[in-house]
Amino acid sequence: MLRQQGCDALADLYAETAEELTKQIALVGIGGLTGWRRAAVNPGGVAAESGAGAVTRLLYGARKGDGLPGFAGLALSKRPTVTELENLTVKHGVEFAVIYRLGPGAKGTGGEYFLYSGVHNRVEIPVRGDSILVYHTHPRGSVSPSAQDKALLGLFQAAGSPMRSSKIVPVGRNGLVTTFTKEGISEWSQLK
Repeated sequence: MLRQQGCDALADLYAETAEELTKQIALVGIGGLTGWRRAAVNPGGVAAESGAGAVTRLLYGARKGDGLPGFAGLALSKRPTVTELENLTVKHGVEFAVIYRLGPGAKGTGGEYFLYSGVHNRVEIPVRGDSILVYHTHPRGSVSPSAQDKALLGLFQAAGSPMRSSKIVPVGRNGLVTTFTKEGISEWSQLK
């Protein structure tokens, strides 16, 4: 139909997109699709699916800046991925942090994850002895920990937390994650 109306370039684009979507479905199945691919096979929207988690709702159901957890935090059913955190930061334009509150099991198992949001250059989180800062985002893509990032590790340790390192998710670095200690950067890794 598009070709009949003289829109050859648009017809080619739609054909390429349909082919890519078909390949992705074959590779990961419908349940493994993310982003626009998932929305394409579920026109009702990902956030409308029953049981959609908080991160999914913030990514696909909320408007920019709506429903953010702020300092109050938001309990999560599972730890968000690096890609989800990066996408949250891109969509909402603020830093996000993930805290793990230790559970009663051996080495803190059985705990719970919490998501916090801040502003474009910082996120405030509660410092508790029973918590670990898993990671936080850097919206401007800085791979290095700030002086405040390093000082925060000391505050957690002073509060009795077993945390000795944390991770930075610098936006726009294709899944690069920086692990840092109070002394500085200890390693880089690619995570998705």
